[in-house]
Amino acid sequence: MKDPSSVIFMDLKAYSTKIVGDGEEMKICGLVNAKNSYGAYAGSRMFISHVTITGYRIETGFIAISSSNEEDKAILEMCNN
Repeated sequence: MKDPSSVIFMDLKAYSTKIVGDGEEMKICGLVNAKNSYGAYAGSRMFISHVTITGYRIETGFIAISSSNEEDKAILEMCNN
């Protein structure tokens, strides 16, 4: 990511997947857009992230950002299951 401060997240949805002790595992899905090396926004892409929340602590397990229409479909399927 060329300019992390330019990142825009949209249409965020969070889904609880499992309660673990005093924490909760969640998947977060939505769209992300950021500036490219020319300073223009590259266009929105779908993403999914797996997080664990315990009290005020958030740990990220993985983040996947699509780079094609096929990956958009795969992420959408993961978000809806």
